[in-house]
Amino acid sequence: MAELKETPVTIIVSGRNSSSTLRSCLESLAGQDYPIGEILCFDNRSTDDSREIAGEVAASSKVPIRVIDGGEGGTLSSAYNKGAQMATCDIIVLCHSDCMIPSSGELRKLITPLVSDPSASAAYPIQLMPREVWRKFPFWQKFLFTSAVERVGHMRCAMFDAVWRDLYLKAGGFNEKRFTSTCGYGGEDNDAQVRFSKYGKQLFTEARVVHLHSFSPGFGFRSYLGTRSLLARTYGKQLRWQRGLVEFSNLYFFIRPFLAVLPFVACIPFAFGLCRWGLAAVGAAIGLQLLFSLFVSRKMYRYRETLLDWRILLVLPATWFMIYYETFWFFQGMFTPYADEGSQGA
Repeated sequence: MAELKETPVTIIVSGRNSSSTLRSCLESLAGQDYPIGEILCFDNRSTDDSREIAGEVAASSKVPIRVIDGGEGGTLSSAYNKGAQMATCDIIVLCHSDCMIPSSGELRKLITPLVSDPSASAAYPIQLMPREVWRKFPFWQKFLFTSAVERVGHMRCAMFDAVWRDLYLKAGGFNEKRFTSTCGYGGEDNDAQVRFSKYGKQLFTEARVVHLHSFSPGFGFRSYLGTRSLLARTYGKQLRWQRGLVEFSNLYFFIRPFLAVLPFVACIPFAFGLCRWGLAAVGAAIGLQLLFSLFVSRKMYRYRETLLDWRILLVLPATWFMIYYETFWFFQGMFTPYADEGSQGA
């Protein structure tokens, strides 16, 4: 495989209603200094002008861009799988339409380590959300990404991941049956990466990708609740298909459930007539919840854009409420069977 260092790659872009970010995504990909054989851009039932934008970029791009209808049941998983089947290159790069590549050398940083290591199956980037991106979001979208702003970290979430095409197909690609709207949504990226790891080493590279998410002004508190419930269900679902596997990275999922039950456990002294001890224990439990809420929302109080917004007064009670809200959806996801349970192994 080493002789393929300069062999062009196929980039597969998947998205739905991504008109606010798609142009930046495609133009930044087409501007890479590493050879690209083709960009396959899947549109999954968009109701905005995403397809028109993709067509405009394709018409002026020096890199071949094919705009493909994802079909009635088009999803992220189906787009990546169809793209892998259609790809003409030995390496495929999976990219979300809400991402942007910050410089022309990032694709080379992603691919070079992969082709240089015969034992590697996939390569992953560093994910960024600079403050200049975050500050463009509506207030509750800023709240959603308060932990991500200005954070730099390696991620494996199919936003800008490189995989050997033959290994992708051998591993079965993304599971289109397991992760559906009736059983918890996300987690398909983690599921696929577990299987990719069986065929070779997983590499973390110095390539960077910027998560733009969306610049829609309509992102309100209801949108925030919907996204957080989706994520909580995904975490629960991830533990289910891992069959309860407890890893250090998974312990974070249990922080909110632990905090949610803590005040109830603290009430035990009341059953023995120890009212003073009970009041102290309940007070300490609620205090711990509030400290946690302050910790996870601390960046909202750091930046002028949010600190001077009157809704900052709602952040602490909203964060406290999310302890119980996300705990409910976490267990809902954990105890809801995935769509293909019984037909496939975890």
